[in-house]
Amino acid sequence: MNADRRSEAVAAGISVVADAAELVKGSDVVLLSLPNGQVVDALLAELRPHLRSGHIIIDTTTAAPQQMVAHAEIL
Repeated sequence: MNADRRSEAVAAGISVVADAAELVKGSDVVLLSLPNGQVVDALLAELRPHLRSGHIIIDTTTAAPQQMVAHAEIL
């Protein structure tokens, strides 16, 4: 996220975190809505070491069905 968008988000009362690890540490539910499955692949690789039992990941990304199944298997 660029600096201007981060500032706008903070000004609107949205919590902004430095990285994916910080995101999952402070959340029980993570909602993804990303441009494509490749972006989800990259983010899940970053998130996975920090996920704990009970985390809920909701992914609304438009991706190929095979990718969505592969993502579910990763989690």
